[in-house]
Amino acid sequence: MKGQAPEAPTLTGTKVRLRPWEAADATSLEAACGDPDICRFTTVPRHYTPDQAESWIRRQHDRIATGSAIVLAIEPTSLRRAVGMIGLFGLDEQPEVGRLGYWVVQSHRRARIATEAVRVLAEWSFEQLGLTALNIDIEPNNEPSRRVAQAVGAIHERQLSRLLDGQSRQLERFTLHRQPLRPACNTRRTG
Repeated sequence: MKGQAPEAPTLTGTKVRLRPWEAADATSLEAACGDPDICRFTTVPRHYTPDQAESWIRRQHDRIATGSAIVLAIEPTSLRRAVGMIGLFGLDEQPEVGRLGYWVVQSHRRARIATEAVRVLAEWSFEQLGLTALNIDIEPNNEPSRRVAQAVGAIHERQLSRLLDGQSRQLERFTLHRQPLRPACNTRRTG
């Protein structure tokens, strides 16, 4: 993975479509800006302006271009409007392992969109990027993110401390491992 800049995919599940952010999505970011559950752990602007939203979208394209991350919009298949973000981060740091992050705006939480988005992107990252594990770092009191991680089969690995916005934050690391392929059954008929 190191040194490569993968192309951002468009992926579709039953409930969600994951796709690269577009300039037209700037207005969709308004619901995320200022949401403490989103802004505390992301680079989403704390105050919405069209310029700041467009700048955030450009940064996501830059991350894809440099190969450090793939950041996609989450849109419900029934809505065709971005209501969340899912991303693979640290793609240029550790071979075969990425960090997975996601958020959904308040009005679309509890619809299991994040769970499906994680499943869809994880499957793609294992198959297309050759990743073997995805780390999901969650704040200890973020029960909705914990439920998403557990629903997709991620295992609690350990607690860690990470520097975010100049502050040390305690996090819980969940890891979703690529499931090894089952060996083919070698059965022969005799007689």
